Amino acid sequence: MFFTDSGPMGETTLQAPRGSVYTISRDGQLLQPLILESLAHPCGLALGPNDSSLFVCEMMANRVLRLIQRPMGVWHCSVYFQFSGGLGPAAVACDSRGFLYVALHDFSFVGNKGETL
Repeated sequence: MFFTDSGPMGETTLQAPRGSVYTISRDGQLLQPLILESLAHPCGLALGPNDSSLFVCEMMANRVLRLIQRPMGVWHCSVYFQFSGGLGPAAVACDSRGFLYVALHDFSFVGNKGETL
């Protein structure tokens, strides 16, 4: 299981990010931080195909992060997509083919190739 913690209410900002991403072991005995107190309002999560990647919406930084697990139990993080303008992504989903769907607060139309217009 994975979950986000946006940090203390009113204290997490773009200049002072305090958000985290955690995982809990299958037996429920181990809480492990994947990203600790360094995200600007993480809010949406989606597992990629085969559960080998995790996508995280970082709303205040206006981007989607991708964590890759390689080898098992070791996670590496990179910026998957950086949006520009407006408020950042709030939710994300990934289908079985690996297509990523991102919910943004302020866009008007998505083109037939998935681009924001």
